Amino acid sequence: MASIGFWQLGKTDLAKAYIIPTLVAGILLLMIGVDLNYTNIQRVKQFEKEFNTNTSTFYQSEIERTESTLREYSVVFKVIPILIIIAHR
Repeated sequence: MASIGFWQLGKTDLAKAYIIPTLVAGILLLMIGVDLNYTNIQRVKQFEKEFNTNTSTFYQSEIERTESTLREYSVVFKVIPILIIIAHR
């Protein structure tokens, strides 16, 4: 959406320069979000079974999964600004 805004409303060269970087960043964020959502939907089917089988193991696996997701987000939010800087030049 931001790329469309820069494309349609951008009057300066700088505004036009942000079309591609914001589009790339948006696509990357969309891909990551879809992947995380798909992974969680697949896991929902296993939640009840794992919880009823062994509660403490279930809690530990969910803590590890959550920490892994947060690590993925931290990498993404470091890489995207770098991609924008590179694409801007």
